[in-house]
Order: sequence, then C-alpha cells, then structure tokens
Amino acid sequence: MPSDRFSALLSPLRVRGKTMKTRFMYPVAQAHYIQGPEEYPADPVVQYYCSFARQGQSLIITQELTNLEQRQMSFGDQPHFALYDMDNPACQNYFTQLAYFIHFYGALCGFNLNYDNRLPYCINDPAKTTDIGAGGMGGPGGMPGGPGGMPGGMPGGMPGGPGGMPGGMPGGPNEVPAEAQRSGFSGGKDEQGSGRSFQQSPQAGNEAERTLRGHGGPGNNSNKVYLDEEHMVEYINYMCKKTLAYQSFGYDAVHLEMAREFLMAKFLDPAQNHRDDEYGGSFENRIRFPVRLCKALREAVGENFIISTNAPSISLTEDRGRNALTISEAIEFMKAIEPYVDIVKLQNGNRGEDGVASMEGYELAKLLKAGGTKIKIAVNNPAMDLDLINRFVKEGVADVIASARMFIANDKLDEILREGDADELNHCLGCSVCRGQSQEEDWMSHCTINPKLGMEHRLKEHMTAPGAPKTIAVIGGGPAGMKCAVYLKDRGHNPVVFEASDHLGGLIRLSDYLPSKVNYTEFLDALEKQVRNRGIEIRLNTRATPDSIRAEGFDVVIAATGAHAKASAIPGAAEYASKWTTVNVYGNADKIGHRVVVIGGTTGPCEAATYLQANGHECTVLSRSTKFCRDAAWHHVTAASRPLYQSGATLLPGVRTTRIEEGKVYYLDHQGVEQCIPCDDVIAAAGLESNWEEAQSFYGAAPEYYAIGDCREAGNLRTAIADAFALAMRL
Repeated sequence: MPSDRFSALLSPLRVRGKTMKTRFMYPVAQAHYIQGPEEYPADPVVQYYCSFARQGQSLIITQELTNLEQRQMSFGDQPHFALYDMDNPACQNYFTQLAYFIHFYGALCGFNLNYDNRLPYCINDPAKTTDIGAGGMGGPGGMPGGPGGMPGGMPGGMPGGPGGMPGGMPGGPNEVPAEAQRSGFSGGKDEQGSGRSFQQSPQAGNEAERTLRGHGGPGNNSNKVYLDEEHMVEYINYMCKKTLAYQSFGYDAVHLEMAREFLMAKFLDPAQNHRDDEYGGSFENRIRFPVRLCKALREAVGENFIISTNAPSISLTEDRGRNALTISEAIEFMKAIEPYVDIVKLQNGNRGEDGVASMEGYELAKLLKAGGTKIKIAVNNPAMDLDLINRFVKEGVADVIASARMFIANDKLDEILREGDADELNHCLGCSVCRGQSQEEDWMSHCTINPKLGMEHRLKEHMTAPGAPKTIAVIGGGPAGMKCAVYLKDRGHNPVVFEASDHLGGLIRLSDYLPSKVNYTEFLDALEKQVRNRGIEIRLNTRATPDSIRAEGFDVVIAATGAHAKASAIPGAAEYASKWTTVNVYGNADKIGHRVVVIGGTTGPCEAATYLQANGHECTVLSRSTKFCRDAAWHHVTAASRPLYQSGATLLPGVRTTRIEEGKVYYLDHQGVEQCIPCDDVIAAAGLESNWEEAQSFYGAAPEYYAIGDCREAGNLRTAIADAFALAMRL
C-alpha cells in the first residue's frame, strides 16, 4: 500500500527548468569492474545506472574518464575504470543512449567534470614553491601500493601530445563564453544553427587532453605547468569544451570537483595556495579563479543546464583547522557562485571510527542556510535512517540527499520508499567491496549484501520463473540461511529455518562485540526483521537431523551449516593453541590469560586482538604479511586495520611463527633470527573450514538437496549471500 511516510524524499524539485523527480542525487560512484574494453558506456554500465533511476534516483552523475592512456597501466584496477573516447563519432551515439535510457525512468543525467589528475597544471609556481597535497594519481602522494608487487605510485609523467589547441568546439545551443574567446575558443552553433558542430569537428575532448599533456605529466611539480593567466584561459577552454560536448549528447547537468585534492580546492585553501598574485593571499583572491570557472561554465551552457559541485572542505566554526574554508568564508563563497551554480554537495559527514554516522554534513547545511546561502544543498548520507533524512528534507535542512551506497546496497528502494517499509532497507556495511575487492579475490563488481549489483544486464537470463510452491527446510540461521529464506518466501515458497543456537546471525553476529562493526550488527538486525516480518517459521535451539527433516516430508532441504575455525598447522598449535580461536574468544575475555599472542594478520585475528585489548589484555600480533587486514577490500584496508593500530596491541608484521610451546611462541624476525614471546594464551588463526560433513549428511533427506554458503566452500559474507540468491532464483 502507498504510504506518505517518506513523502519529503519523494517530492519533486525544480532546478533550471528541469524536474528532479525525487530528492535523491546519485554522486559519482561507479563499480570498478563493469566496463570492458569498449570506449563508450557498455551495456553493463547503462543497466547499472538505469537500475538506480528506476529505484528513485532523480539526478545521476556518471563517472567520466577519457584518458585512454590509463588503459595501458597494468596494475590494480586502474585499467578497469570506465575509459571512453568521446571524440570518436562511432562512440558518440552511445553517450546519447545512456542519457536517453536514464531519462526513460524520469531521471536526469549529468557527468563528473574531473580532469585534474590528468591535466598537467599546478596552482603554485614550481620555481618558487611546491604544491601541498598535490599527489593526484601519480608521483609523490600517489596511490599506495598493495599486495602482489603493486608499485607505490603511478608513473610520474605522461607522454606529451601534439601542440596547439583544437579550433572546433563541441556544439551546443549557446554562445561561446567571452572568457574562453580570449584564447581563440571557437565553435558554438554550426552554420545551420543545429548546435551539432561537435559532430563535424569532434577533436575537443581527448585530443585537447593529449595536447595539454604535452606540457608535462601529472606526477611531480617539476613536470607540471604553472597556471598563469594564459593557462587559466586554456584550462577554462578545455572544461567548457568537455561540458558542451556532453550537453550535445543530451545530458542535463555537469558536476564540478572542488573537494580537497582537486585544483579548485587548492586555490581556496591557504595551506595549499602560495601564490603572490591576484589569485593568492586574501580570501577574495583565493576564490577568484573558482568563481571565474563557474561563471565561464554558466555562460557556455546557458540557463537551462544544471551545474552542481562538490564543496571544498568547510569548518563548522571560524577555526579553519585542516579545512579550506571557515564557515563565514564558505557562506561568502556560496554567495559568489550562486548566480552560476545550482547545487552544492557537502562532503562532510561519514561514519566515524566507532561506526556511528556523523551528522556534521547536516549541521553544516543548517549553518550555510542560516547565513543566507540560496544554492540548493545536497548532503552526503552516511546514515541509513530513512525517517531521519526525510525529516531533514521536510524541515529544509537539506534540499537533496546525495546517496550512492544506499542505492548500491538495495535493489528495490523504490518500493521501500513508496510503501514506507523501512524494515526492508539493507544497511550498507561500508566495506568498500563495490569499489574493488582485495587483490586475492575476483575482479568483478560486487556488493556484499546486494548480489544483483554488477549483473543487472544479465539478471533475466539467470533468473527462472518460480515453480509451484515448495516446503523447504533451511538448515542454519546464519546470513546465507536467512537471506535464502527471504528470497524463497518472496518467490512464493514456504521455507522453515532451523537454528541450533538461541539466535540468528551465525558467525557474523560476533560483530556485536566490535564497535567498529556496528554496520554489520545493523545489517543483521534488519535481516532478522525481514525474516520475521514475512512470517517465516524460525526454530531456534533446534538441531535438525536428516531423520527429523525426512520425517516432516519437506520438498527441499538446503544446508547452510556454515564453517568453524580451522586448526593451525604450526608445530605445537594442537597442544598449546587449540583452546581459543578467532571465533570463541568473544564473550570469554574473562577466561583468557592476560598476555595473549595472536598469530595471523588477516581481518579475523586482527579483530580478535582488538577485542581482547579493549577488555584489558596485552596482545602481540604476529603476521607473515607486512600489511594487516590485507584480505579486506583494497580501498578498505586502512579503515579495517585502524582499530587494531589504535588498540595498543604490539604488532609484528613480516615475521614467521616457527613453533609454539607451553607459555611461549617462537618466530623468525626480519633478520631470520629466532625470537621468543612469553604468553599466557595463544590464538593461532588459520582461517575457516567448512562444516561440509554436517551439510552432506542431509543429502537424501528430501527429494531435492542443495548446500550454500560457507558449508559448501569457506568464504565470506558476500559469497554466502551470493550463494543464497543464486539458489533461490533457480527454485
């Protein structure tokens, strides 16, 4: 039944003569592995964005990367970004098609105007000073190295391109801004006034980029070009050409980057801006070029095109701290760009180290509006509380909610919003798997809790229509069992969940003991509600047997019996390190000795050590790897390992444990010398081992038998849920 519970979020908003159908804006967030070698938006990308438009996104900002030379970089997931050739006439229609299909669902389409990591400019004169925080994608401050020999930073320079700027401009219905004309910026309407001169003179995008790279690469400042007046005009020229090209493709908006690491933010930040001309020093000078760029973009695109931007970092007070602007400066800056910019997205506000969502973005929005800011404010949404963000919109605190992960983690958010059923919301874990997994896993786009992500374009061929309703015994109430039961119930079947313990959740329920994993606790609580709200029968404290299942006459039995901690093969572990594991330590801190040696550097042992430290123990963690929590998604390793580093535990990376004796653990240090650590207890992590024998015992207990999750093959939460989904869609 339709509900008005989230009516503010579903209310339309008028911007520049265009209608945003809801108050949601999808910021730049594309899964990394859905684009193949095509130099245009491939079908997986189109379906990916369209799924969000269908769910209720009203303004979708697509990723836009056109530096094809990045495809030659053969490490990490850099070659798997969406790299397009917008100058190729054979590709241009695909950009139009992407916009068309997003429009099909009543949403608007924009693109991210982000070239700072590939163009060679620096705001400070390299002869006088060095940019601070200018690492970008290469050179000092570049992307950190990862396992498997990934280099610490990308090459410092790019090969140069041919000289001279292209003369033609991508066609749009508007006149060339006077700003750009100063450097020979030409184009606009063609002789017939069709606004399609880009089709006849397409060398305005990648070719301009290649030309500009002739000045030097994005590595270090000695290889960059000082952004003097001549190059400022050249930069504006390039940005306008790119924007007008997308306008000619049918796009509705451009999104400009002003976050800390980008060029505009460096102008605004006195800690990064060391210029001694009219673009440095005072606040009025520092905002001069960002305002100039916004004005030029508005003149180029005309009045019926949306310009949005990420805000620079802003302090909530007059104490600047590490922020580019104080609150009063931010208010004045918003007023300065108000004639040209329609939406400003606030970056402030993420989940803190305790996992609790920060409301700083909303507090900042209140201050900006109280100061007279009239630009529409979009706030990043770390909170998965629909009632809360609905209230923020209803009260005028935020005009737009900039949300990507909420849509990534859910596949039917439109139904949830219309029906007002917040219990059906999947709570994002913040695990960053959608941005790329660890180097030890597959290179496909995934979401840990939404198995449909990345396969939207193939769902129909992999999902079979549900057959006649079946009674199904699900053995195990962990995430795989619960999710499978939910999917089966939604397809018309009658699942019954058998759980031997007194609670649902399986091993993931250990997150209750870790403040940093509150996201997982929220997810499990929501999942349990979904099971109970569907009326699915749950039998806790019930250890099912093959005979009991056979006696009840189920049509199908699904084993989801999970996994257990695997015994370590280190000499002496069986005698002296078999009592405590990374699973049973939780809730038993008072029974464990004071001095504990934890052997293993993956996430499980690191979390166990963090838990014990918080409960008064002294832990020493030994790891063969030089990086702790290396099995986490590679964007998430730092966040995953931070609680361990802050716990006070003694960390010994890059060492090899040789043997365990009573009260002692021996290891080889970096010089190959054996060392000894005295201890009271030892936790020797060796990963998880499938409960396969228990699962296999149910074979033959019903006409159909299946195994899913860790009991089939020890994996993780993502693989367990993916297994559950895949099976349910076949029944």
